[in-house]
Amino acid sequence: MIFIFITDLHTGQHGEFAHNIDLRQNFLDTLAAIEEQPYDYLVIGGDLCLFEGNAEVYQWQKEQLDRLAKPYFIIPGNHDDTITLSELFDHLPLVGQAEIYYEVLIDRQTFLFLDTARGMTSDLQKIWLRERLAECQSERVTIFMHHPPALMGVPHMDQRHALKDRREIIEILNLTNIHKDIFCGHYHVQKSVFMDRISIHVTPSLFFQIDQLKEEFAVDHLNIAYNVIELREDLMTTSVHYLQGNLI
Repeated sequence: MIFIFITDLHTGQHGEFAHNIDLRQNFLDTLAAIEEQPYDYLVIGGDLCLFEGNAEVYQWQKEQLDRLAKPYFIIPGNHDDTITLSELFDHLPLVGQAEIYYEVLIDRQTFLFLDTARGMTSDLQKIWLRERLAECQSERVTIFMHHPPALMGVPHMDQRHALKDRREIIEILNLTNIHKDIFCGHYHVQKSVFMDRISIHVTPSLFFQIDQLKEEFAVDHLNIAYNVIELREDLMTTSVHYLQGNLI
């Protein structure tokens, strides 16, 4: 089966631009590009809104996504409002302390969707994650989350915006021998880190990409990208496809 992963849309309200980038057109161009290739499911990896969760933005995005006529899944990022998100996308479960996390089983494969919108996960979500992994019957599990659960060697993001409880999450992930393929956003870079039974893949943003070498914030380039993830019984492949971003 084939998943497409897009993240960090940062869509503004109508007529709202940042860094002179037409973020709505970036989103539309990405949807047009993925329609040209075969896939089964689309995952949106958080930060759907430019600064903070906005109902008008979510409604506009939902209209575009529904036109694809393909199943899609959403997880929140730190620029989202989980309550508003769950109200506009009514298939998203709001659990515990207003978090959105859930499990999906497809062809006997397990997919976990986590919520790191507050820069960390609640104790309740950690318990749920531990239980889901313990009960998993497949040989590997695919996890989607906004923040990477480890430092990624990107100084600006590692020092200022990393997941606060990443060590606890890694401890939970290491409790089972199942291999975990983790797909994230948040860092606005393309980067992968491999551990013993964990692979972490950060997908570039639909906004801009951050300079991976500098400690202070700096934009590297304005190309945008989506990730194509192909899953077979014994193999996972991932390939990032870049598009030119839109300036106003």
